[in-house]
Amino acid sequence: MEEKALIELKGIIIAAGWEPNGEVSALDIAGYDEKRYRIANDPVGCQLFQLIRKAVVIRGKMDMDNRQKVIHVQSFRLDNIGSTAADAGN
Repeated sequence: MEEKALIELKGIIIAAGWEPNGEVSALDIAGYDEKRYRIANDPVGCQLFQLIRKAVVIRGKMDMDNRQKVIHVQSFRLDNIGSTAADAGN
């Protein structure tokens, strides 16, 4: 089987799925390329639930799941370039 290449994406973490009680159950990254990519619910990806609405840079491997692009995140960091004026005071 072919090894997937490591990629880097920049964008905003957004909620993409909800439990019946309103709790967020899935995340996407809305890339600066105006495309959405699902974040895999694996150990590193789950850490991104704390960063909803934050600009990030993620590195990982992309896979397809039911015709949807899914990123298996290996590492991430906040993207200071993508921060807004409202975030500057935080």
